[in-house]
Amino acid sequence: MPHGRVMERRPLGDGVRELVMLDKKHPYQDLFGNDVFWVVVKDGHPVLFDVYKRHYSFYEYKDGRRDNPAYPQRKLIFGPGQKLPMITPDGKAIIGYRNFFDASEQVGVNCNFFRNEGAFDRKILSSKLLLESEGFVRGKWGNVRLYTYVNTGQVNGDGLCFKRAGWSKCGRTKTRDLLILEKHLT
Repeated sequence: MPHGRVMERRPLGDGVRELVMLDKKHPYQDLFGNDVFWVVVKDGHPVLFDVYKRHYSFYEYKDGRRDNPAYPQRKLIFGPGQKLPMITPDGKAIIGYRNFFDASEQVGVNCNFFRNEGAFDRKILSSKLLLESEGFVRGKWGNVRLYTYVNTGQVNGDGLCFKRAGWSKCGRTKTRDLLILEKHLT
């Protein structure tokens, strides 16, 4: 491992094991010495789902399907469309992009959710994490328009981390009055 970091595999539940860095002073690095801020995972990954449960947009179904082990899709987060779910290597931040037909007539790739619970011991700003995630979007869909919805009543700063990452206001939704932020990748 670069810089002599100690790594080990730790259980995460449901029989899944994740590579964990024991010395968390620095982000992970790949074999070429580049910092790694995000790891692409599948929809329903246990760490992704665990952090997403604390996101303000998490929906608990009245029929209890998320708690029913007989329901195989209980931990899926995304709806239909192409998905790009990611977690930080320390499992403290998540982000998910989705390319789909949006009934609100927004065009582009939707940042479906973003939550940072102190990734990398709070040494990396949320805006930096957002910027780093954009490279993955570019790699999957090219230079596209990104957009997200922010419930300003549920977050502090009116989407400030997105704004610091170069996103700008482009309107509000008609039905739930959510703030729409956008960014054009170039």
